[in-house]
Amino acid sequence: MTAALHKRLAPAAEGIWVVVVNWRQTNATLQCLASLERAGVDPRAVVVVDNGSGDDFVERIRAHYPDIVQLPQATNLGFAKAVNLGARYAIARGATAVLLLNNDAIVMPGTVQALAQRLHDSPALGVITAKIFLIEQPDHLWAVGGRFTGRRVVELGAGERDIGAYDATSLDFAYGCALLVRAEVFRETGGFDERFFLYYEDIDLCLRARAAGWEIAMAPSAHVLHEGSKSTRGEPAAKVYHHARSRLLFFARHVRGATRIPFAVSEMAFIARQLVHHVVAGEPRNAIAYLRGTLDALRAPPAEASIE
Repeated sequence: MTAALHKRLAPAAEGIWVVVVNWRQTNATLQCLASLERAGVDPRAVVVVDNGSGDDFVERIRAHYPDIVQLPQATNLGFAKAVNLGARYAIARGATAVLLLNNDAIVMPGTVQALAQRLHDSPALGVITAKIFLIEQPDHLWAVGGRFTGRRVVELGAGERDIGAYDATSLDFAYGCALLVRAEVFRETGGFDERFFLYYEDIDLCLRARAAGWEIAMAPSAHVLHEGSKSTRGEPAAKVYHHARSRLLFFARHVRGATRIPFAVSEMAFIARQLVHHVVAGEPRNAIAYLRGTLDALRAPPAEASIE
């Protein structure tokens, strides 16, 4: 580490490792890593997990950032499993908390320190997110997280102009776009449930952390710009499939008690509407993908991720 970089590192950020997952988005990942460099993050505490992109990703990252840890995978393991691999690596090397960061996110200077300071000052906090802005409208929120009613996921702030309305809002969950998670939370919850290949794994983790007694919050002074869905933009059927599959896995776990039967009825109606929507829109592949995702969720085993 250079002396200049050491001076830029705030004491509160010590012990924080960053995990970034890449899949066929080398340029976006390079921009993300450049923002971490500008934010003064020690590159030796950054782990990049490549999900079998099959290009020259590893070489390009090494050329720009030789000190960053790379964990290249032969195949696409999915976001949840890739994050767990990176988190496991970091925690085994002494990380006290892990910042999960989407590769299309841009971290503003001071963000990692602000997140770490808030976590340090609030022992009950297990998970904390930054205030996430739309990259194309940096005065508008991408989202701040949300609440779970027992039957519905309610997103907060999406697309709204930021006027500080959510700065002190209580959250049931935050999104994995920029999520700082204590090492203890990973250990206690087992990390991301790897049945979630993509989508809902972050909400699921937050709800399990809350069930274990941890609080979820946002640090208003920590800012991240986010584009969103960049990796799946060219594959709409795959996106539809994973949304359908992960949605059903999530609600099967978290809808409980007397609400399960009415929820099951409403969910069947919801699935039917989605299928009709895709057919009417002239998207038969998406309709098939949604149906496949639903059926595969019903066949999924009850396995969970683990952090060792």
